[in-house]
Amino acid sequence: MRLVNSSQLKRVALHDLIAKQPSIILELLKHYSLHYLRKTMNEIIFIVEDSPEGGLIAKALGESIFTEAETLEELKEMVRDAVNCHFEENKPQIIRLHIVREEVLAA
Repeated sequence: MRLVNSSQLKRVALHDLIAKQPSIILELLKHYSLHYLRKTMNEIIFIVEDSPEGGLIAKALGESIFTEAETLEELKEMVRDAVNCHFEENKPQIIRLHIVREEVLAA
């Protein structure tokens, strides 16, 4: 009988998981890479879009933070407040807003 050490077992289990559930692995990699990026760069990124009801909405990448406001200036304050409430320690020093606007042009 051949003995298998724990690192070999982990490699085999990971290989089987990748073969059977590649989407789970991609989600895990995306989550941990965003988490690692935020921890190492000490920043958080928000996607800002126009709300269908009017005003603006902001969603954080890699964190469960969502807020909305009527104007961009109000949204900036709401985002700062949401970040301060969400993080008890290791608060990001930089908040980056990626503003996405869709425009339709006549051909």
